[in-house]
Amino acid sequence: MSRRWFVSSVGVGAANEARAVRDGRPLLRTSVRATRTLGGASESFPIDGPELALLGPGDVVGFERALVAREEPPPGTTDAAVENLACVELTDASLPWQLSRPAADGRALPWIVLVVLREDEARLTDGSPLPMLTAPAGALPDLADSWAWAHVEARVADSAPGPQADVEADVRGGSRTVIARLLCPRRLASDSGWIACVVPATNAGVATGLDRRGDAARPFAAPWRRGQGGTVELPVYHSWRFRTGPDGSFEELARLVEPVRATDLPGFGSRAIDVRRPWPHGDLLAGAPERLTVSLQGALRVPGSEVAEERWSDEPSDEPTRERFAAELRRRLDAPARRFATVREAFDRDEAAVAPPLYGSHFAGLQDLSEGGWPSELNLQVRHRVAAALGTRYVQLEQEFLMARAWEQLGQIRAANKLLAVRELSSEAATVAQLKHLAPMAATEVVGLSHTLAAAVPFEGAGTLDGAFARSALPDGAASAAFKRLARPGG
Repeated sequence: MSRRWFVSSVGVGAANEARAVRDGRPLLRTSVRATRTLGGASESFPIDGPELALLGPGDVVGFERALVAREEPPPGTTDAAVENLACVELTDASLPWQLSRPAADGRALPWIVLVVLREDEARLTDGSPLPMLTAPAGALPDLADSWAWAHVEARVADSAPGPQADVEADVRGGSRTVIARLLCPRRLASDSGWIACVVPATNAGVATGLDRRGDAARPFAAPWRRGQGGTVELPVYHSWRFRTGPDGSFEELARLVEPVRATDLPGFGSRAIDVRRPWPHGDLLAGAPERLTVSLQGALRVPGSEVAEERWSDEPSDEPTRERFAAELRRRLDAPARRFATVREAFDRDEAAVAPPLYGSHFAGLQDLSEGGWPSELNLQVRHRVAAALGTRYVQLEQEFLMARAWEQLGQIRAANKLLAVRELSSEAATVAQLKHLAPMAATEVVGLSHTLAAAVPFEGAGTLDGAFARSALPDGAASAAFKRLARPGG
């Protein structure tokens, strides 16, 4: 299993460390740290290196077609959904920010963006070194918000704490488990032809792609502005065409749905259960109407349609029928307990009599319904007995499967029980050994025996047993091996 993580931007390598710009190129200030040792004393100090000019957006004329993993809508589509935004996915997760201007706040604007234009408002022509798109500036997205329309998607394992390691590994090794995505924020119109193009988002990139002289003073400036009029000519790194279908999207169908009050749908989400003949032998509800039903609600229902009490079809004249039904059901449920004058503590209803199941009896510790409470509500209402019977039947049919899953959830319970048994055995063995060998010894024998461990055995108030000997009135050699040999019987 894996999880999806979305990252706003990715920057790795030297371009991510650059902080200054010169002539349209990010600058990387290099330095090394040297250590000098004289007479045993070490001194560490930095040595500044040369400034390295990295590639900028004005140094490239595009990227390889193999880096494009997917276009949405796919090229040549004739019935694309209008509610979806067009996007392009790139296998190199760092590509949209590789040549961006360094940002102090870490929010670098992408150096490429995706634009989508109608075929009748834009023109895509051949050019050198790149194809050229001529489009109205008012139809292009606002480049000030371009950071919000580019992101990275990473699918990492459930056990991973975050996407950082996977993203860096993908960018450096090209494992293609992480992709970058460019979206165009333009809302598509129905039944129209469209041109989707990946274009540069800087003056330097536009000038290089069109083989023109750019604005040397503002190489990272936006080639168009919000509210600008007229047309803009842009080089195209990648493009495809598609067409949207007619009206009738899922969104439009959803907007046609009108809410309905639960009170306007009597009986919605429920079904009628016939209780005229609840038992297989005889009519136990004599005098009841020919058709007697109870409304049973399902698990899915309209909000606000829940009912607190059970509804019978002949209300409000059904009170005698319902009471007679509940009384007869109670009599049958309590039949096993009535077989004995006094209820036994260890009572097995299966051995006593065959009767309808008394649901919840094992959990509540009841043998009949004399105490009332939730067991009576569960067992005497038709709607609750039906649900309890379905649950019981499922457990009966799937008992082997359920028991196997229960043992899987217990995990290492057997290994844990084995460790507990070993610990109990060790404790008992140590107790027996102490009673057998140490209990009969005199105090002097115990002191002599513990001499080799006196420095390691803890002793309350003195740190160790050695400390207790040192503080006591015993001579220093009382616990020595020589005194032990002298004091032993026959010594």
